[in-house]
Amino acid sequence: MTRTLGWLLGGVLVTVAVGITLSNGRSTVALASNPPVARLQPATRDLVTVGGQSAVFYRSVTLSEGHPEITRAVIAIHGLGVGSATPAAAAALATAAEAGEAANTVVLAPQFDPTSPVEGTLCWPGAAFDGFPAGSLGCVTQGGRLAGTWVTSYDVVDALVTRLADRRIFPNLRKITVAGHSAGGQFVQRYAGVSTVADPAALAGRSLRFVVSNPSSYMYLSPLRYVAGRGFVGGDPAMAACQGYDTFRYGLLHAAVGTYGRELDPSAIRDRYLSRDVVYLLGEADTERDGSLSVTCAADLQGATRFERGKRFWQYLQTYYPGHHRILTVPGVGHSARGMYLSANGKAALIF
Repeated sequence: MTRTLGWLLGGVLVTVAVGITLSNGRSTVALASNPPVARLQPATRDLVTVGGQSAVFYRSVTLSEGHPEITRAVIAIHGLGVGSATPAAAAALATAAEAGEAANTVVLAPQFDPTSPVEGTLCWPGAAFDGFPAGSLGCVTQGGRLAGTWVTSYDVVDALVTRLADRRIFPNLRKITVAGHSAGGQFVQRYAGVSTVADPAALAGRSLRFVVSNPSSYMYLSPLRYVAGRGFVGGDPAMAACQGYDTFRYGLLHAAVGTYGRELDPSAIRDRYLSRDVVYLLGEADTERDGSLSVTCAADLQGATRFERGKRFWQYLQTYYPGHHRILTVPGVGHSARGMYLSANGKAALIF
């Protein structure tokens, strides 16, 4: 089928045709070129339209003219909170500047608000972490009413990744980072396992990295969880009492999100995830059980705090899937996206 993508530039919606080829439940996005337009200022709000629905995102350069100077891209996924895409974009831009790569880096930041940030645009009203971080279906607010769509939050980022991979727009782009902090880190960790647009063939030789920073929980690759004194085991009474502890987004069971990833079985997601370049970025001071921490039984099976959960997931990977991914910790930083990204390890993770 055909979708339309568009960018709102100076009040004029510039659209392009998008072909969506469905094969075995997977979507391939092919974008046509846009007419040239003037470059806008960093953190400019824009619209990307998928399937007749518009999603708000922020960008540091236009996506409709050639940018031979751009060699790196960062897609910044925000945490919970209305309007959080703006500080996420600012943190990523500041990181590129601190790393001396501002002139060569484009930053994109989709906005996943629980209500439409602009009348008629996509929103994700799902219950906190079961909403956009888990790739839920979006809705639109029109005339005070909510209407459902078949567009997932993962579809929005797929469209942005595909746009970055267009050599007509970014002929010298070599590296793409999808980075998320907090709920954004949850998004990135799950997205790394299910996105087919991130496959090497779709990237046309570009490198893609996923930076998972201080998420509340992780998608485990098997039913095993850590039990004190026993290590990683399955079938513990605590697990039996925790319904859904191994279903997606905590595990791999039932990992079809809307129509996204419908044909991916657990082994396919596991293999895809392990093949990706994933960096876990953990704040050593992110040790509070604050109001934004997920405290469901499934999350608590992974540890008591974000830092403990991250270290435990890394231990799990090293025990059962050694040789994959990397972990970087940031001393003295707690639950702060800007603090994490602007640290030495944060810059090394995002601007690689």
